Amino acid sequence: MSMAAGSYMKPRLYGSLTTAISALVQACGGLEAVAKISGLSTAVIGRYVDPDQPERNMSGALIAQLEKHCGQPIVTTHMALSQGLVIDKITAPSNLPPAIVLGRITQETGALLSTAAEDVAHGHLTKANAAMVMRETDALIESLIALRHAARDVIEDGGA
Repeated sequence: MSMAAGSYMKPRLYGSLTTAISALVQACGGLEAVAKISGLSTAVIGRYVDPDQPERNMSGALIAQLEKHCGQPIVTTHMALSQGLVIDKITAPSNLPPAIVLGRITQETGALLSTAAEDVAHGHLTKANAAMVMRETDALIESLIALRHAARDVIEDGGA
């Protein structure tokens, strides 16, 4: 589920962990490709995707390796959704000075609150404004993360 910043894709909950692992194996090119990537035999990989062997689960390290390889958090998304959680890709923070990041946070918060307030006055969130709320929320989260990274860098570098 490779997503550009600010885009939204409905995540998919697979029927079982085995089904999600099977989808990951397919996204990586199939049994033989995953065997080559992982250094495991196709028989071992085949057991991971066999619905008759649900107790044979792929390791978290291998799942992470395969998700990185195909660029899609297929199993991670399935596990999050099965717990009622949603994951979202956040872009790397920019190297902008904190003052500029704070300005963006203020601007994005204003746009978000303005849009939401308009709909609250009408008693509901319209579909048109829902897309804007998603975009503005994503932009705000990214700016907040950039500010957090700037603060972390100051702490780690022993800055003022």
